Amino acid sequence: MTSGGPIAAIVQDVLGLTEHATRAMEHVLVNCGVTTLSVRPGHARLISFNEQQHLGAIDADLITFR
Repeated sequence: MTSGGPIAAIVQDVLGLTEHATRAMEHVLVNCGVTTLSVRPGHARLISFNEQQHLGAIDADLITFR
């Protein structure tokens, strides 16, 4: 578990995003969102980004933005 900054930086690297696109992406991150990567030697792939079903299933009020 980590904050949105490191998650955004990793996703930026994996997807080859510009700084501008990365900053825009950071604004949609929710607290406790789940991002999943597949990492193999020399290759990383984004599997999911900012999943929040686990929060909404309990109580939609748990979904808050950073």
